Amino acid sequence: MKDDYSSINTLHAGLLMLTSAGLYNHVMVIPHLLASSGRDAWFSSLLAAFPLLLLLFLLSYLMKRMEGTPLYVWVRERGGRIMAGGLSFLFALYLFLQIYITIKEMIHWTIFTYLTEVPNWVLNLFFLLAVGAALYGGLTTITITNIILLPVIILLGFFVATGNVPNKDYSLLFPLLENGVTPLLRGILYTMSGFSEIALLLLLLPYVKKRIHFTGLFLLSLSFIWLLLGPLTGAIAIFGPKEGSMLRFPAYEEWSIVSIGTILTHVDYLAINQWLSGALIRVSLLSYLLLSLFPAADKSIWRKRGLLFFLILFFLSSIPIPDTTFFVWQKRSLLFTFYLLLLLLFFLFILAVKGKKRA
Repeated sequence: MKDDYSSINTLHAGLLMLTSAGLYNHVMVIPHLLASSGRDAWFSSLLAAFPLLLLLFLLSYLMKRMEGTPLYVWVRERGGRIMAGGLSFLFALYLFLQIYITIKEMIHWTIFTYLTEVPNWVLNLFFLLAVGAALYGGLTTITITNIILLPVIILLGFFVATGNVPNKDYSLLFPLLENGVTPLLRGILYTMSGFSEIALLLLLLPYVKKRIHFTGLFLLSLSFIWLLLGPLTGAIAIFGPKEGSMLRFPAYEEWSIVSIGTILTHVDYLAINQWLSGALIRVSLLSYLLLSLFPAADKSIWRKRGLLFFLILFFLSSIPIPDTTFFVWQKRSLLFTFYLLLLLLFFLFILAVKGKKRA
């Protein structure tokens, strides 16, 4: 893994977050959002824009105070080594859980859709080898790979959205609040668990050449909302709120019914490109950020850490878990990681306001 300080620009950082959070919202958030909020899910996503805006102001403030300094160094200068190590460990826990959830979800989807007889560990091994190759090249390699894959992901997204227009009935989006405000509030929580990933830009700051301004954060957040609303409203308009809430992979099911007349049908294999590309970039990026949290003077230490990390990750993610069990655990994990991230941001805010740089 290479030292990539100041190696990417603001646009590159935004595109990396777009791919990573886009997969998270598409694949992992939407099923739980539909299950918890039903028809109100899309309205919850819109209302989540208000707490997201507050989060953007907080991130903008923290970015100004951190000035591109690595998290561990910045916290150590204001709170000491113990606090720096503690907060870095909690960030590492957050990142590890997100990586694990992404890999398991990718494996479950792969077995569910097109490789039904392949063992977990085989899928896991080949996927982690690809991630390891990206990590070996460093953040620049991950960024270049993302620049190549993201346009294809976006074009395929437009294709499935427009191809399903004849199958959509947007009257199914209404009426709202049939079951009161409780489903709506639950939906806002699940939505924010996905939107809050924009905070990971704090960990990317040392690798970005220029400071990320509030305008960039705002535009990126609008992209997050658009990426979630598209497949979410599509799932409700195609399948209805009841059937949509019972689907395990709503975004994939939208692919399964795409047809262009009677000539072009059964194109759901194209979803494989979207899902695997997004998973590769997401896991590679989050793994890079995790391994970069704790400074190391010797490159051999990086290699040993990376090897240990992949061995643990391979072992844990190769353990078979029934999909129903994993889905319930994933639901709890979404909220746990969201609350954990809020707690970490709170501590960083306290340090930014009251913490004084030590000599």
